[in-house]
Order: sequence, then structure tokens, then C-alpha cells
Amino acid sequence: MKVFITGITSGLGRALSEEFLSKGCSVWGIGRRPLKEPKKNLYYSICDVRNQIDIKRVYEEMKGKDFIPDVVVLNAGITKDDLVPELSYSISREIFEVNLFGVINWINIFLPVYLRKGKGIFVGISSLSAYRVTNINKVAYPASKAALNMIFQALRVKFTSKGLRFIIFCLGRMGERKTLFQTTYQKAAERIANHIYLNRKKNVVNFPFIPAIITRISVFFPDIFISKILSKINK
Repeated sequence: MKVFITGITSGLGRALSEEFLSKGCSVWGIGRRPLKEPKKNLYYSICDVRNQIDIKRVYEEMKGKDFIPDVVVLNAGITKDDLVPELSYSISREIFEVNLFGVINWINIFLPVYLRKGKGIFVGISSLSAYRVTNINKVAYPASKAALNMIFQALRVKFTSKGLRFIIFCLGRMGERKTLFQTTYQKAAERIANHIYLNRKKNVVNFPFIPAIITRISVFFPDIFISKILSKINK
């Protein structure tokens, strides 16, 4: 299996590349910084998902090496506070350009390829915050992830009959170490890779289980109630 992954230089992206490589897959990854640890069966290109010139250059590199991925994992994303103390247009725009339009840029590259083949898998890395805001200082991040969910839903409705899959993973808080309400990058990567590798049918996956349940239940509570809780947590 050939897998293309955006944003592999750190965090979840790096864990995803390692997980797919461990399963014997060939991986082509991109990121905005040089890759420090070259590995067997791992190709890497420096690329900004917002830059059309970068994207076209990388795609030509991939075609030159006959690397047409079976799976496209759109992982690259940023999260910043954009409501401190007022809403920052520049930060909000940057977040949307990476988290949403950076995804659309790569879908536009591979969608025609997959339609010609009659098969292909797109994987979007979203967030549980797409269901309920969980940080009172972030506006664009949850909004961009909610928009990403809807774009994948629309594409799923349009193209499932053509043999394409659009899978969304709504993930909770992640880090290098596991805590009560935080999973590790490695655990999340294992869940994502296994879902793809074993061809599981679910197209929207919420993970980890307990934070996902709490988040989905919280949707039924009034915003003012959630605001008070988050204000206490963030003190």
C-alpha cells in the first residue's frame, strides 16, 4: 500500500508515518521543515499546503517516481489562540488556510486521479472540538474542523458511488504521554492506520471513547453552562 501524509515532521503526522511504515507500506510525506530522520520506504518533500507551486512541484516529483498513493492522509494542521483578547483576523485566516484550504488543495490534486482509477481513500484528521468548543480562546480551529467534517460529508455523498472513500477521524487531545483525558500520538496513529489497513467500514470515527462521549453529550447543554465550566477550567 502507498500512503501520502501531510505534516509528518512532528506529532501525529510523524506517528502516522511510522505506523504505516511498520505495516510494510511505502510512505510519501510532506512538511514545512527538513526531515531529520530518513527511513527506508519513506519519501519526503518540503511543502507548504497553502502554496500551489509547492503542491504542483511535489505532485510532479511523485509522478516521476511512479508514486500514486492508495491513501491520502490530510493531517497537516495548526491550532492557535485567536481570541486573546479580541478576535484576530490574521490568525483566524492562517488557521483556515492550513486546516481547511490546505486539505482542499490536495483533494483537488488526487480526486481526478481516483475518479479515473475508480477507487481511492481520503482521510481527514479532524477534532472533537468540531462538535463542541472546548477552549474559550479558540474560534477558527474548531470552526475549521467543523467545516472539514461537512466537506468530507458532501464529498462522500457525491463520490461514494464512484468507489471513493472519505473518512474523518475526530480526535481528542493528544500528546507524547497518556493522561486521563488525553491519548498519545502513537495510540491515535495505531487506531487510524488499523482502520485503513483492515478496511473497516465506518466513515466517521470519534476517538478516544470517553472524551468523545463527553463531547457529544455536551452538545445538549446550553452554551452558557459550557462557558462557565470552561472559564473555571482555564483559570
